[in-house]
Amino acid sequence: MKKFKFTKQISKDNLIVGIIFIFFILISPWLWVLSKNSSLSLYRTVKIINFKSEVSKDQINILRGEMLRSKVPNFIGRLVINKFSFYSMEVTKRYLETFDPQYLFFNGDLDISKSTKSNGVIYLSFLPLILVGIYVSLINKEKLKVLLLLTTPLLGSFVEPHYESISRIPVFIMLSYFSAIGFFYIYKKKKWLAYLIVFLIFFEFSRFIHDFLIHYPGRLSR
Repeated sequence: MKKFKFTKQISKDNLIVGIIFIFFILISPWLWVLSKNSSLSLYRTVKIINFKSEVSKDQINILRGEMLRSKVPNFIGRLVINKFSFYSMEVTKRYLETFDPQYLFFNGDLDISKSTKSNGVIYLSFLPLILVGIYVSLINKEKLKVLLLLTTPLLGSFVEPHYESISRIPVFIMLSYFSAIGFFYIYKKKKWLAYLIVFLIFFEFSRFIHDFLIHYPGRLSR
């Protein structure tokens, strides 16, 4: 009987987390903006890095030239700056961009059709929830969830435009999930803090909706 009650309680907790998770996705800026501007042309901007482009070759040669001017031997320059190292740097740079706080919480995508420019892709009030959610997952030995969060940005790492949002949708979903876990944990521990966070989320949501409905259409049409 005790085991049955425990299983029932776990299922109830998962259901509540699931409802919070769906709610967090539904109010997220990235979903509203991408839904408003959803069209084939929006997805055509998602291009994979061209590993054979002339521009990339020119950049590699420029970097090698700078090393030569710094009196670095030519063979070392070729050893350090090559296609593999250059594209490894580019992929790493885009991977790290996924977790750039400026991108996530303040400015969003560089493309106006994928961001209002007055909001990030998710709300700043999600940040403490995400951190708590990751902490809870780690102490509960659910490392696979955290590993999934770290691997989902790999898709966006190979996309040519910087800070591109469509390829990072799986990351936003994962961040909303950890936010839901974090919120539920805080609610069980300190309800007053959970209520404060709810107030902050609704404040950010109302601010976003006002800008999205009143000011964003004007910026989008310029």
